[in-house]
Amino acid sequence: MIRLKKCFLLFIVLINYIKGENEEIKITIKQGSLKGKVQQSRNGSKYYTFLSIPYAKPPVGELRFKPPKEPEAWDDEVKDATIPSPICFQKKIFLISDSTPSISEDCLYLNVYTPQISEANLPVIVYIHGGSLISGYGSQYQPDYILDNSVVFVTFNYRLGILGFLSAVDDILPGNYGLKDQVAALRWVQKNIAAFGGDPKQVTLFGSSAGGTSVDFHLYSPLSTGLFQRAIVQSGSALSFWSYTSSEIARQKAFALGLLSGCTGNTTRVLLKCLQKIPAKELIETHDKFLVWHTNPIPFSIVIEPKNVKDAFVTENPWKYRVINDVPIMFGITSGEGGLKAYSYLSNNGKLADEINENYKRLFPIIFNYGYWLPEEKLDVITEKLKHFYFGNKSIGMDTAKELVDIHTDVYFAYPSIKSARRHPASVYYYYYNHKNKFTIGQLLGDYKKDLGVCHGDDVLSLFPFVFPKITDGPDLSVSQRMIKYFYNFAKTGNPNEKEDLWKPVTSDDFEYLHITTDEDKMENFLLNDRYTFWKNLEADPVFDVEFVKLLKDEF
Repeated sequence: MIRLKKCFLLFIVLINYIKGENEEIKITIKQGSLKGKVQQSRNGSKYYTFLSIPYAKPPVGELRFKPPKEPEAWDDEVKDATIPSPICFQKKIFLISDSTPSISEDCLYLNVYTPQISEANLPVIVYIHGGSLISGYGSQYQPDYILDNSVVFVTFNYRLGILGFLSAVDDILPGNYGLKDQVAALRWVQKNIAAFGGDPKQVTLFGSSAGGTSVDFHLYSPLSTGLFQRAIVQSGSALSFWSYTSSEIARQKAFALGLLSGCTGNTTRVLLKCLQKIPAKELIETHDKFLVWHTNPIPFSIVIEPKNVKDAFVTENPWKYRVINDVPIMFGITSGEGGLKAYSYLSNNGKLADEINENYKRLFPIIFNYGYWLPEEKLDVITEKLKHFYFGNKSIGMDTAKELVDIHTDVYFAYPSIKSARRHPASVYYYYYNHKNKFTIGQLLGDYKKDLGVCHGDDVLSLFPFVFPKITDGPDLSVSQRMIKYFYNFAKTGNPNEKEDLWKPVTSDDFEYLHITTDEDKMENFLLNDRYTFWKNLEADPVFDVEFVKLLKDEF
């Protein structure tokens, strides 16, 4: 009898669990009613999921290459918000699997995950996905870890690549449509998030990689003022050379795209009308024609818009312009960010690394993006300085894998990130993630099997069940729980600490930061100081000071 009772109780628990996973929930917002679903976080907490909510009109036809427009309300029917939306047209890269949702130009949708449907005034985290501004989508990032805490979590899609960042740098085709989509999503949050239990006055804008760079750019945008109260910039910076394009080159690419697409008009207005009629898939398929070597450079990226553009996202160069949205901010990088590039260069027995070694004078300016800013006669000076500092007299290849990681870490991520943090006017918390997870993003980047450290994106794995299996035990779980708690506390109060102040803000030139390791987290000073000092001195070098910085200030 006792055994039968236990079996019966187990059956009831199982039925309730299944029912909970399939339970529906309805909510009404200004656009109409939504049907969501109930899910569970890592620790078993219940939360409500609402997917595929339109935050702007479909950017198709005459709305292609235009700022996003207010979304329309739907009729009396209840919208099914349990199925992921299509993702934006994009170039498929390593993090996009064959099992992703359908792809469409009608893609401006967001997802809301909340532990409470009530007037709870919970802190809100809005996450901007990465993917080099050419790939990715919101629903890749599930809240199973974050929703162990009482926070509302929002993800969304935004236009990418050519469709998101094509620009002739004028008032007809100004560019930055992907960033303007992000602003539209933030405005939607301000208007609607209270219905999901969120507090519109406690919004933390958070992004990683290209998403982190986007967050940093929002600090410089008047369009973003008042739309968020805190920011988290993970492996990104508005000062990263890879993230923006000069006005001259952006305009050249716009008309080159026209030629490739059969649009032969010589004015921007004629070009725009023609490009709006080309199938989106055909435009995206021209992506590789704009690459110079391997995956470099990112073909279409952020531009500084002319001041006469109505509702421009950014009209001032971040290198010379102070932030205008000076909210509390958290920055962070991993110890081996450069693995993002090094793994692929060292794969296939180091074939690409050997090519770099043999042609470094030509390839360094392309790979590290300074070739698009410096006069040609200055390139060799900078190239030799970089080659000597990172590689000395050694060849670039399999025997200098660490050096290959370091140079990419510093150019793409560490130097611009640290520089951004040092010049931010509000309180700044900085972390250095140095925990080696069981899985690493590096495993997806090629066939090179040796350990290259903590790769770009590995800290994301502690925050989301992203790409790899969920973290449920061992050291990875301990680090994940610590990271989640820091991020939740910061979203709640602007301070990542809970009880004792372990993590100190940056308050001096010593550059205080939290070193996150497998066993413990501890405060240290002078992050990557020798390498940071090299770049600081290089920036002050007459070659940079006179030519490079002047060019950035005058033409960017």
